[in-house]
Amino acid sequence: MKLSPLLIASSLVVLPACDDGAAKPEARGYQLRVAPLDLPGIVDTCYRATVYNTTDAGLFAGGNNTVWTQPYLCAGQYGDGLGSLTYVGTCDASGGTPTSPALNTVELELRAIVVADADANDGEVDDPATPYDETATDTLAAPKDYFNPCQAPNFCRLQKPCIENADTLVEFNLTVMRAAKQGFFDIAVNFEDVFCSAKFDCQYPDGNDADTIDDAITLVFDEAGKRRDTGVLGFACTAGAATTLEGRRTYLYMDDFTVTCTDALGAEVWSETFDSATAVPGNQLSPPRPLTNTNTNTTSLHCDCGGGPIDECLDVVCESGTAGDLCNTLCSQRNLGGVGSAICQNNDAACGIASPVFQYGIYQGEEFVGADFTMVYWNLAIGFNVAAMQGLQCTLTTRATASGDDGFGHQGLPSNTTVAGTTYPYLTWNINLNDPGRPGTGLTCGQNPVGAAAVGVLFFSDSGVRPHYTTLPAGTESFDNCGTIEGGDFKTHAGPCDPGGQDL
Repeated sequence: MKLSPLLIASSLVVLPACDDGAAKPEARGYQLRVAPLDLPGIVDTCYRATVYNTTDAGLFAGGNNTVWTQPYLCAGQYGDGLGSLTYVGTCDASGGTPTSPALNTVELELRAIVVADADANDGEVDDPATPYDETATDTLAAPKDYFNPCQAPNFCRLQKPCIENADTLVEFNLTVMRAAKQGFFDIAVNFEDVFCSAKFDCQYPDGNDADTIDDAITLVFDEAGKRRDTGVLGFACTAGAATTLEGRRTYLYMDDFTVTCTDALGAEVWSETFDSATAVPGNQLSPPRPLTNTNTNTTSLHCDCGGGPIDECLDVVCESGTAGDLCNTLCSQRNLGGVGSAICQNNDAACGIASPVFQYGIYQGEEFVGADFTMVYWNLAIGFNVAAMQGLQCTLTTRATASGDDGFGHQGLPSNTTVAGTTYPYLTWNINLNDPGRPGTGLTCGQNPVGAAAVGVLFFSDSGVRPHYTTLPAGTESFDNCGTIEGGDFKTHAGPCDPGGQDL
């Protein structure tokens, strides 16, 4: 094994460039930097760092390919006592040449975020295996208090060349989601130092009546002026207080939303994508779409296949002499066996269904939170035609994230895209709107805060609003639309807020 020195540098993101000005040790090998979130109130951050002389994750176990591992590298021992640290180790240059150096894998695990002790009399006992004193501090719990981007089995890993007598920079840029008691509308999520809340609700909690069923939200008006079943998507953030160094403008990014309905065989019956950004907030469909199918010229084909029936809208003429051939193709495509019967059907509502979305509204603006704090919000209220959804499984999908500015008056995510080489958080909405097994019922998607199933639990499996991270080393996510405050009002755009990099 041919070893070269390795420099590990970890820094807390308090100021840009991940550099506190301290002199770094001279080394040959890797320069590993870890940039976690600026979390108010932390007193230490601890990681495990391991270097393997292979890029094959299947060979990591057993220790034969481990160059070295340190179970606890903490800022309190190796750095500034908060999040920045420096550590010198080695990497394995064996088998490499100057033109084709050996590749090593650097694996990082975020083991602990330590905060000041909230209760000195809580009866905690110090664990001698950790470098921090449990009796004098508290350790944030994952996933209750934050979502850990570098934990088993999804450790953060980067592959880099190990070059004899040379330095190689290995930089981990981490952004951690942390619960924040901001009192917005659900559980807040911290994007760097941008605090956000998100949800999707289509029912109020049951009002203690006899049916024990959550009560429908009815907000959006249909064409007759009657309020109908409504799903409410909420997204709100603040970048915090402005300083002399940072203007703290908040930017929100959101995809257009898509509603898709499938039949009992999983075949897509209806799908449409709607604009989430608008120059004119409020109702977006004028007039609202009708609740019944008005297409009197729709032609469909009904096929009885060996494995089940199919009703299909046609772009070609359906005649009795061709129906069998058309059904034979459809039954084969769906792997449903041979054709039992084939019938052309005119004016068939099963094919030309009314739109499951009859109206939706966009609501955007700003809210004064406290001294120097302004929260911006981007909310949707979507009116669903539950009669058109009967027997179908309908879902709503979209994504969103947020940022501050870049320090120069421009949006923090250039062109609405996260930066490669960073772990950046974003949210997805994947909402099952109804239950096709309960005919005659309305929306059944209940309440969906950010991955929450109970008060005090941040990330849970049964919510349709879930947090995610971009992946290292090169994963990025791009978003359709951007919104920010312009001229005193929060405005949304299809595309970037400042496409040319100009000040708004």
